[in-house]
Formats: sequence, structure tokens, C-alpha cells
Amino acid sequence: MIRHCSVCGMDRTLPPRCGSRVDSSDGPEWTAYRLAVGERVRARRLHANLTQETLADRSGVGRNTLQRIERGDPQAPRLGALWRLARTLDVPVGELVRDDRDAPPPVATPPPGP
Repeated sequence: MIRHCSVCGMDRTLPPRCGSRVDSSDGPEWTAYRLAVGERVRARRLHANLTQETLADRSGVGRNTLQRIERGDPQAPRLGALWRLARTLDVPVGELVRDDRDAPPPVATPPPGP
């Protein structure tokens, strides 16, 4: 059975584009996606040498919300929270929420020749 978003009607096997929340019953695809988003947020935060508390304060996102995002908590954040984090981290929001499942495999670069 395909479940649809109650806000925008999109198939729930895809990330919502409407900012609606997703619960933990939405399957393993969502678990992997949430974890990937959380890892990207955490990596960008650490790259900027920010603590969770500092990033939360600068972005206006609650510290508990930031912690849940970084953990890949089953209650997905609103798009507005991700947008504020991305703006504070100086990255496009698409960098944080991209879905790599459909990305082509990386191309190996040949070693430099003699």
C-alpha cells in the first residue's frame, strides 16, 4: 500500500517537498534519508567549528530540534528549520536535503600520467 503525504499528496516513499513531518512508520528508505540529512548537518556544523548550542542560537532553531535532526530522529524537521540551518551554515538547503539514491555513481579519475 502506498501512503501519501497528508499535506501535499506526494508518495511517502519520496522526501516531502512541502515540509510536512514524517513518522517512523514510513519505512527503511526514510530512516536512511533522515540519517543522511543528520550526518550532513553535523558535518557542516563541525566544519564551521560550531557547537550545537551555538548553531541553534545563531539559526533560531531549538537545540533539541538540532539534536533530533543530527540523530536522524523519526520525527522529521520542518523545511523551515533546515533552511535556517543551511543559511547559518552558508550552504544551499539542497546540499543538506539532497537524495543521493538516484545519483549516478562517482566517476573514478585516472591517475596522472607520466
